[in-house]
Amino acid sequence: MSRNSRTIQFVDMLHSLVKGNTGLVDALHILAGKGIDPAVRICAQKIRAVMEKGRSFSDGLEAVSGGAVYFAPLYRTLINAAENTGTINTVLEVILADLKRKQQARENLLGVMVYPAIIITIAFAGTLVLLFKGIPMFIEAGLVTEAVVDSAVSGIAAAGIFLFITGGVLFAVYYQIFGRDSPENKVFYLLSFLLQNNISVHDALSQCIASVGVSKHGKALVSIKKDNESGVRLPEAFGKHPVFPAYISGWLAIAGENGNMAGVCGTIYAHFQERDARVRAIAAKCIEPAIIIITGIYLLIVIQAVILPILTRAGGIL
Repeated sequence: MSRNSRTIQFVDMLHSLVKGNTGLVDALHILAGKGIDPAVRICAQKIRAVMEKGRSFSDGLEAVSGGAVYFAPLYRTLINAAENTGTINTVLEVILADLKRKQQARENLLGVMVYPAIIITIAFAGTLVLLFKGIPMFIEAGLVTEAVVDSAVSGIAAAGIFLFITGGVLFAVYYQIFGRDSPENKVFYLLSFLLQNNISVHDALSQCIASVGVSKHGKALVSIKKDNESGVRLPEAFGKHPVFPAYISGWLAIAGENGNMAGVCGTIYAHFQERDARVRAIAAKCIEPAIIIITGIYLLIVIQAVILPILTRAGGIL
């Protein structure tokens, strides 16, 4: 079982117990004795031990964050806020939904990439067989000269390099499309996610900066956060940075008027989620033609560099 699956199992079981009005320490005691996976039991035992010393649940999560059950800093921030507001059950439900969403995204990526991985692996294996088995066999049969061997080896190597590079690029592109949300999607998902759970705009922006990392969107968010801290309203702060579409400022201005910043950020997130879904649908339709083109070019290189010279040498067929 993967770490993500264990974390989902732990949160799901804990949420069910807390939702049934079981105290947090008692719920951990139950999980420590009845957890399905040994890693879940160990995690529950460690967190309970921390809490029994008078520390918080979020402290316990931090103590086990490097183990088989992992809570990202974002989740620990939410739980820390929930402990102060008494909404731990609601936050556990939100975290569970987010963990399942990420697991589904990984499964979608795996499903999309299985077919091209099989085709490219078979083609690359064929290259190795031809290079280390086929060419020596032709040499023993006297069907090729030294010049043809040199040309064939160079051609096979070129075909293999082409397949390796284009396959790598294809995997990188599709991982970017299916394995990650667009920066705008990620930013407004986090803003909506955090603001709905009583996290301040300042702290929410900090989490967004950590999430998108060192990029043009990350740099823009750092500037937006500084502007907001100095008194600039969020719509104007976003409007100063062209990496975010201009209509975002309009939506945020509406949020400033009606006081529903979390709800409007959720609407913006839904817009970018729909855009990402369209891109993924198009990419999924393009994967098979892309593989056909790549393997077609690969076979063309092999035929021209290896098959044609061998057939010509073997009997003047062409």
